Amino acid sequence: MIAAAISLTLIAFPTKAAAVSSNEVKIFITTDGSGIKLKKADGYIPAEFTVYDVDGEIRTSSGQIKVRGNSTADRKKNPYTIKFDKKMSIGGIEKAKKWALLANLFDPTLVRNSIAFDIAKELDIPFTPDSVYSEVWLDGNYLGCYLLTDPVQVNSGRVEIDTDNGDFLIEFERTREEEGEIYLVSEGLRFALSEPEDPDPAVVTEIQNKLDSVLHSVRYGSWDEVCEKIDVTSFAEYYLLNEYYKTVDFGYSSAFFNYSSGKLYAGPAWDYDLSSGNVNIDHPKHAQAYSRAADTSFTYADSCNIFRYLCVFDEFYEEVRKVYSEHYDFFKEIPLDGGLVDRTISDHSEIFTKNYTDTKISIAKSYCTLMRAPDDTYEENVAYYKNWLNQRNEFLSVYYQLFEDNLKGDLNYDGDLDMNDLVIMQGYLLRKVHFDKHTWNIADINEDGKANVFDLIAMRQMIVG
Repeated sequence: MIAAAISLTLIAFPTKAAAVSSNEVKIFITTDGSGIKLKKADGYIPAEFTVYDVDGEIRTSSGQIKVRGNSTADRKKNPYTIKFDKKMSIGGIEKAKKWALLANLFDPTLVRNSIAFDIAKELDIPFTPDSVYSEVWLDGNYLGCYLLTDPVQVNSGRVEIDTDNGDFLIEFERTREEEGEIYLVSEGLRFALSEPEDPDPAVVTEIQNKLDSVLHSVRYGSWDEVCEKIDVTSFAEYYLLNEYYKTVDFGYSSAFFNYSSGKLYAGPAWDYDLSSGNVNIDHPKHAQAYSRAADTSFTYADSCNIFRYLCVFDEFYEEVRKVYSEHYDFFKEIPLDGGLVDRTISDHSEIFTKNYTDTKISIAKSYCTLMRAPDDTYEENVAYYKNWLNQRNEFLSVYYQLFEDNLKGDLNYDGDLDMNDLVIMQGYLLRKVHFDKHTWNIADINEDGKANVFDLIAMRQMIVG
């Protein structure tokens, strides 16, 4: 049965001599028949790969495949890690053995991860993964549209740091426990040590000491001390991406940092399917946090991981403001008609359609409790996404004073002082609303160095007046 299915799929595509270019990669994976039922707990199993590349070339290799991910694993449409026995270049991306196939099951638009990587490249965030859209067949079964990308790993063309000489890669992990992982705790923050793999205890101690030194300076040091310990530009770029996208995982997991040449750098970017409003505001455990993440107003990433300490510095606000100002035109264009979102969809519309028509995946079905309940059509889901990005950019442009100074008391940054701001101030005083340092300054109407009930009274008088 497997041989027959593979034979039919190969007939549908040209031979190497007559191969033609395409916007997407086509990947055929053959196992002993167990691949289609593969679970994360099974780990790697042997596989054979045939890849029809975007340049028209046909590449083959033996290798291995496994289910990857955490909340995305073992779902209706699995993400995978694939390992070739020989290094291959795919989609013009540098040669490597190991690749990630992202299913984008939780994102009905299929583009949030891709757009996030494009933003990260525009901002020049270090080691941003390269990616290419792909169609995948496993043991003769069509699985749909995937984003083939570099996994976050130390390697040439990926995260290029020297782990043999003291460099390291860490991932913020608030609570998750996985067997075999090494966890580092510093200044109340918890990280999984991604690389080096299987380090000696002495190496772990050295890494822990370096991390402690960096985070102690970020939490308690002067701005000059912070600048000595971190690469401020990469942190500002990484922060802007995740604040703009309001990445819900940013306070829980999938936030990476790498240490090189005596400094900690932010990045690479990763995991953006649950972002830009695609979160369940009625989640039974996280309704308050997710409601804030779904709202196009307010800040979010400033309370997450290392940034909870870094964002108290006025100098960091100014650094982010500088980065945002330099790239504002790019951000503004993303959701516009004919902009980056529309161009990405236009380039891959055929396989996006097939992802829902030629599989059992439904555009209108929610595949986890974390994601927003999707709209009924693809067009409606895209419209929601584009509208959310547009409103988010409008809020941030006011928050970062790109065009004019902020109005005192305008706590939702909509350009007006009204009852909505009064409600936000009341929520802050009742400790139901979080203020970052900049919003706190806006709330200090009488400029006495405090945001308190006297400012609330002043706000009420200004609104009535």
